Amino acid sequence: MVYPHSKPSKWTFSSYTILKTAEQAPRTPSFADQLIEADNGLGEVMKPPEKSFWAKYWMYIIPLGLIVMNAVTAAANIPEEAAGQGQPGAERAPAAAAGRRR
Repeated sequence: MVYPHSKPSKWTFSSYTILKTAEQAPRTPSFADQLIEADNGLGEVMKPPEKSFWAKYWMYIIPLGLIVMNAVTAAANIPEEAAGQGQPGAERAPAAAAGRRR
């Protein structure tokens, strides 16, 4: 019995590949070369300016701010009746009983 998705006994390909090379780019000075020049006094390496607190830690401040804002809005959306009473579901009991009588 031959299945339509069976593998052939011999594989044949008629494709070929061509490898092309280009000229090599000129070598650029590496970080180690810059350090050696700085030690020799040939070139002066400038340090990058120090970042501010907000620039360093913005990725931690923004999610924390969103979490705090979410907590504040959730606390503000609590119904005043539920906050004042000890039982938040006390009003629902008569409505549920009236629905069963019908």
